[in-house]
Amino acid sequence: MERDAGFSNSLPEYFMLTEEEMEEFRLEKSVTTAKSPEELQKLMVDENLSPIERACLLISTGQDVQRVCTIEHLPQLLESSEHKAAALSTVLPKLCTLLSGSMTSPQVLVSASEAFAKIVECSLVTNHVTTETILPIILSQLDNRDPSVGASWLDTLITILPFLPKDVVERLVLPVAILKGQLSQSVTSRMASCRLIGRMAKSFESRWLEKELLPLATTLCQDVLHDVRMCMCHQLEPLARALGQEVTKTHILHEISELIHDEEWCVRGAAMETLVDLIPSLDKCTIHDKVVSLLMQACDHAYTRGDNTLPIVAKQLGRMCYQLKDVLSPDQRVWFRNYYCKLSSYEGGGRSGSATSLTTTSANGQCELECRHNCAYNFPAMLLFAGQEAFQEHLAGIFKSFVEDHVPAVRRCVGCGFHEIVALMEDDCLLLLPYYQTLLRDSSFEVLSGLAPHLPQVMERFATASNLAPDTRHLGLLEIIPALTACEQTASGFRQWRVHEELLNGFSCLTRCMTSDQLYGKFTPIVYKHISKSCVLPVKMAAGRTYCIFIRSIKKAEQRNELCTRLVEECSKSTNCRQRLFFIHICQYFLEVFSRSFFKEHFFLSLLSLSEDKVVNIRLRLYRILPSLKAILKLPVDRLLLQQLELVIRKSISQERDVDASQAIRDAVSQLDKIEVAMETLSRRTFLEADTIDQARAEEEAQLVQWEERQKEQLKPHSLSLKASPSITRALLDKRAKSIKQASSPVSDSRSSSTSLPSSPGVPHKTLGVAKTKSSTISPLPVRKTPSGCSLSEEPDAATPTRKPQPSASSTLPTSPGGSQKSTDKKGSQLTSGQASASPSRSKPSGNPLTKPTASKKDLSSSPSSSLLKETASRITKKT
Repeated sequence: MERDAGFSNSLPEYFMLTEEEMEEFRLEKSVTTAKSPEELQKLMVDENLSPIERACLLISTGQDVQRVCTIEHLPQLLESSEHKAAALSTVLPKLCTLLSGSMTSPQVLVSASEAFAKIVECSLVTNHVTTETILPIILSQLDNRDPSVGASWLDTLITILPFLPKDVVERLVLPVAILKGQLSQSVTSRMASCRLIGRMAKSFESRWLEKELLPLATTLCQDVLHDVRMCMCHQLEPLARALGQEVTKTHILHEISELIHDEEWCVRGAAMETLVDLIPSLDKCTIHDKVVSLLMQACDHAYTRGDNTLPIVAKQLGRMCYQLKDVLSPDQRVWFRNYYCKLSSYEGGGRSGSATSLTTTSANGQCELECRHNCAYNFPAMLLFAGQEAFQEHLAGIFKSFVEDHVPAVRRCVGCGFHEIVALMEDDCLLLLPYYQTLLRDSSFEVLSGLAPHLPQVMERFATASNLAPDTRHLGLLEIIPALTACEQTASGFRQWRVHEELLNGFSCLTRCMTSDQLYGKFTPIVYKHISKSCVLPVKMAAGRTYCIFIRSIKKAEQRNELCTRLVEECSKSTNCRQRLFFIHICQYFLEVFSRSFFKEHFFLSLLSLSEDKVVNIRLRLYRILPSLKAILKLPVDRLLLQQLELVIRKSISQERDVDASQAIRDAVSQLDKIEVAMETLSRRTFLEADTIDQARAEEEAQLVQWEERQKEQLKPHSLSLKASPSITRALLDKRAKSIKQASSPVSDSRSSSTSLPSSPGVPHKTLGVAKTKSSTISPLPVRKTPSGCSLSEEPDAATPTRKPQPSASSTLPTSPGGSQKSTDKKGSQLTSGQASASPSRSKPSGNPLTKPTASKKDLSSSPSSSLLKETASRITKKT
């Protein structure tokens, strides 16, 4: 028992059964036996009978089930030109005889009413048949003892009224409506009269209506029962439209003004709805003089009473304000806006009396909930009425309360209309971004189901407001990424997979809102997780479709290749047959999204390799798409791919053993024979629509490659270009020359000077003494290494005089201060740093210090690397 209890506690809630369900599960229920042979014999009909004969037989002697089936198929018999005449002459009279009997079952009567409505609507019979045969049966069944049957026939009469001639309506239907509208009739009859008046008003002229129907309508508006008054109030709108503005102002508005102050809340609510419906058909003067004041009084009284009329007012407030916005004065506009703000935060404080009972408290709470829900529903209309400039000051707090409401239905209502609110805010829609993040993080299934369908519209609006054009998109909507990932994680935890599927399909819009790196690092792993692990096929397919779109929008070729390779390795070569079958499906998406060249490069051969799969369904699916693979080939570029395709087909034909797969490969071969492989020629050829689309896709992919090359060029080290500004270079020269002059030896002549050359940042400058000969020959420049590994020569300032170096006894080149002298390498292509940095002022003089030695041109050019140094010096001189 302990083990069973532990096991039951570990189960999810939706696997647990209540005590009532367990008790019902334990009960022994008797299994209904099959029908007896006698009952089966009654249901049997001769198969050789014609449809007309069978219909007549079943209507006359059949059971109710057979009669209902025959009546439901009567419109099909009348639609057939072969059986129409026989059906009108034999089947329809027998049916009328059956319906006139008193023993006919209600099920048959309801089926007959629906069949007659369809016959008249589709004009399957003439007006004569409708008037003489069908209409009398309908009028006779209006007073049926079964209320459901009478209501069904009343609906049929209201449906066919527009198709009846006016004289027939005036002669047969009008007396019935007047008779049923009398006070002596039942409530059901008077309500039926109200509905007939509203329907007949659309078919007659205003004079006839004012004479025949207006008095009856006025009487019904003043009926003693509130149900009749409410029903007639709903019919005043079509009657007013048919009567015209003059009669409406004198009669209809007077009745509505009385009904809007009725003692019953349902009548007041119906009058409010009717008055709002009438606003478009009235002139501005009438609206300004009568309607506006009447509506303001009704709204104020509803808020003061706090009864069930208030949710109706909250529901109609948005449409009311939108229709009145061109008529209202500024003070009236402020009044309606403030009334909406009060109604949005209504908590029942306006009620008269105290609610003491539990029933009253529950009803009051339901009223408050409906008010908030309807106000949230009307928020887009009120934002349009008040203007987006009023959002920050007056409506932002209300909108925040809706987003954070404790009832999921209110939050869902905001989520369903969020795309409309974002569109109305235009460029200021980024103010709504925090509220949208809050809704995305909601844990309620109702809220996410309202957000998912409109995710692309909202995200594109945010991207437009953030100026995230393709050329200026740098950061994307970075702050909304955690909310989107949390929303997807929550949706994946629900058992209702349709919301998750819709959300993954909506993620495809992120290519226009996020950067390439954000798609690759944040959203591609989420989508691929469902490709590899999801057990729901529609969710997996939606993830695969979005995955294709993500790959197309990623700019870096290395990342695109990585994602494609991962898909091939983990799907086409998976040990799970479902993954391999899914790979075929996703390849079709790649054909729709990418160019043919991209598909042939990444997926063509991997797809053909599935022809040797052990699972028949995978081979069967592959054989069906072989014609589409041949259609994307082009000779002579794809000659090897075509040979591989033909090899796969020949091998499949010879080795396939399954019957369905063999038939599929034969069908594929017949289709392949009809497809001609395109030839790539230099001459102009006619492009089909598919070729044009493929060419556009290939150009977009080429633009991505060019963009990546430009990015790589811009990321090259700046030190290679040596583009230092002249002012910075001059400052570095002066600073280095000053420091070298201070550190120079005192034996150096005052005429000797040291100079420093511009170099890359972080590389120390070196002093250089240059001997000036009669022919003004510049000594070769020593070569040094820059931080990037490039050889760089140091060049002295030509305008600065230098002291002639003292020749050493051991070498024509001066030694370093340390006394060591490093030789050049074997090739003689580069001097050592000691030779490059040796200065005459720092070297030891030999012999008489007053003697002025001269340096010959031969000594200066005796180094084997002098020619290379000269070329380097001239090149660097041109660059600097």
